[in-house]
This record gives sequence, structure tokens and C-alpha cells, in this order.
Amino acid sequence: MPPEKAEFRLKELLMLPIPVNRIEGQTFVGANVQVDAGCAYIKCKFVNCNLVFTGNGVIQFEATTIENCRWAFAGAAGNTISFLKNMYAQGDRQMVEGVLREIRGEAHFSVPPSGETGSVIQ
Repeated sequence: MPPEKAEFRLKELLMLPIPVNRIEGQTFVGANVQVDAGCAYIKCKFVNCNLVFTGNGVIQFEATTIENCRWAFAGAAGNTISFLKNMYAQGDRQMVEGVLREIRGEAHFSVPPSGETGSVIQ
């Protein structure tokens, strides 16, 4: 990773809020679990669960296993998924593919030129 990209990532990570709820060593089986809202799951195990992410807080998984679980996206996270699906369906596949490249670490968002809002994927 180029030093400027590593520095950008470090700044990005330093700006993330720290999860406030630490859940450690728990096993969830067949449960419905909202896995955000400031939670850090450490050395946990989720088996046959319904996991719901709303985008209402930072989430962290550390040394945690997820087996045969179903994910659902609600609230702000659900709105983001709907937006991406709509953009893809309307033909803006390049933008959606750019987001996927960002997720895979192959691209990064940059700040747009002065006076504009939003992010640019490079």
C-alpha cells in the first residue's frame, strides 16, 4: 500500500467512534441479533442466527465466527442497499462496482473538488 494511502486509512480509522458495548465470549444460536449500535463482539460465535445491521453505530468483530447466518439490512443500512440496487438497475453500474472495489481495498474514496459535495471513487 502506498504511504499516502496508508496515511489516509490511518486517519480514517482514527476518526471512527470506539464501540461502547463490549460483548466477549458469547455464543448465539438461532437468535435474532441487531449487531450494531456501538457493539464490539470479541471471541463470540453466531450459529444459525438472523443478524440485522441498521447502520446506527459502529460494529466490530474480533476473533468471532459466523456460521450459517442470514444477514438483513434495516434503517440507514437498508436505505444504502436500496440506493445501490436502484443505481445498479438504472445503469450506473460503474458507481456500484466502484463501491465494491473500495470494499475490497482496490480503490478509495476521495474528496471532490472544492465547492462540490459527496465522494469520488478512484
